[in-house]
Amino acid sequence: MYAHAFDKHSSLQGTSTCLQDYIRAIGPITVEQVQNLALYHPQFGYYANSRVIGRHGDFLTSPEISQLFGEMLAFWCIAQWQEAGSPPAIHLIELGPGRGTLLQDILRIGARQANFLESLTVSCVEICPYLGELQHQNLHHYPFVYWYKDLMEVPKGADFTLVIANEFFDTLPIRQFIGSEERKVCYSEVEKELVFVPPGNPNSLKEICPMATDVMHQILNHLS
Repeated sequence: MYAHAFDKHSSLQGTSTCLQDYIRAIGPITVEQVQNLALYHPQFGYYANSRVIGRHGDFLTSPEISQLFGEMLAFWCIAQWQEAGSPPAIHLIELGPGRGTLLQDILRIGARQANFLESLTVSCVEICPYLGELQHQNLHHYPFVYWYKDLMEVPKGADFTLVIANEFFDTLPIRQFIGSEERKVCYSEVEKELVFVPPGNPNSLKEICPMATDVMHQILNHLS
């Protein structure tokens, strides 16, 4: 869906205009589909933007504010590993590593613990090419860090696995329902803008996130 959704509108500027034309052409689509396109489209999606995280971006995450956040997680990782008997193969998975700042802090502290980095393999799961490049720049000197676009691609079977997902689940697309009817987005020729169908009272909305459930099942498969 993502690869072809806006192909015929590639000369237009901005996601909004392309999304309107796309919905006008094919009809109403679900809130989940709209969010998928708006966030992850390779050309127009929000995360394809080069500056979404950091001082010059739209928002800051905890690792970008203080290194203390990553350092505390590093001590937690080390403590969990030691409680498990310090197994010789550790697999650390991070979902949506941003600019790689959190992993930098974890690995800096991890280097002070004997045998921790020597036992470590890190898997970064990142869908955004630009953020993946930033992560490579910040983590390239660690030979045990690997990148994947989907958690399903990440190898299983390590002696000991840790999964970090800082603010990852917060960003996943949702489905909305009013009663038993799923909410969709369509283009109103009268209002000349995108509108919800049915409009509904916000207090009557019910939301679910199937993608979060799928990802959690994949995480549990790694942990088992």
